[in-house]
Parts: sequence; C-alpha cells; structure tokens
Amino acid sequence: MNSRSKATFLVLLIFGIGVLFGGTLVFFWAQPRFPFPEGAPGRRQEVRNNPSPERSIRRLSDALDLSPSQRTELRRILEESRQQLGEINKESNGRHRVVRRETLERIQTILKPDQMERFEEFLAQREQRGQRRRQGPGSMRRRERTPDGSP
Repeated sequence: MNSRSKATFLVLLIFGIGVLFGGTLVFFWAQPRFPFPEGAPGRRQEVRNNPSPERSIRRLSDALDLSPSQRTELRRILEESRQQLGEINKESNGRHRVVRRETLERIQTILKPDQMERFEEFLAQREQRGQRRRQGPGSMRRRERTPDGSP
C-alpha cells in the first residue's frame, strides 16, 4: 500500500468514525429526558393541553418510583417554581412593552409624513398576523365558518 492510499484510507476512516460519533450524540441528544409511555395516545396533544405540573409529576414519579410523600413534595416544588417563573415573565413582559413603545416612538421621530402612514399600515398588518398566530392553526377556517358550523 503506497502512502497516498494510506492517507486516503486514514481520511475515510476518521470521517467514518466522526459520522458514527456524531450520529450517536445526536441520537442521545434528541431523546426526551423523561419519555412518554410507549403507545400513549395523543402524546403531543397532552403536552399542549396540560400546562400544569401534573404531567411532569406523573412522568417523574413513574420514572423514579417516587413515594406518595415525595410526590407531594415534588408537586409543591414545581408549583412554587411555576409561580416564580410566572412573576419573572410578567416583569419581563412589562419591560419588553416599554422598550417596544420607546422604539416605535423613536422610529416615528425620523419618518416623513408619507412614511408615517406606511409605517402605521405596516404595524397594523403585523398586529393582524400576530392575532392570527395567537389564535393558532386553522384560525382562518374558524373565522370563515358561520355560528352553526357551516362554511
């Protein structure tokens, strides 16, 4: 085997090892930390519709075989954490609104009258898109239907 063949073989070997190692890392990284029970119907739906800590408590309890007293303590810990995070979000959202309002005011100071009109239209369109996004998927279909459910 000449030196060129050896070099090619080593490069391919190193590349192959990298692919295997990277694939293994991605596989384990992408796995959920506390997986849903196998065959659980509507697993994704449960995540969206259950913002309470009950799902986490159930999953942790099952995975760790917690005693009833441990479950109670876990529930208390998660509820306290949830309240603290809610307070942080409220503070953050308030500051976020202030910065956005100040930013809009600063932008308006540099605009000419015709640009101001277009800017206001731009903001109105952005607000409409945000409302549709907050309503969730299929919101256009829901708006187009009559009260009796027909299109």
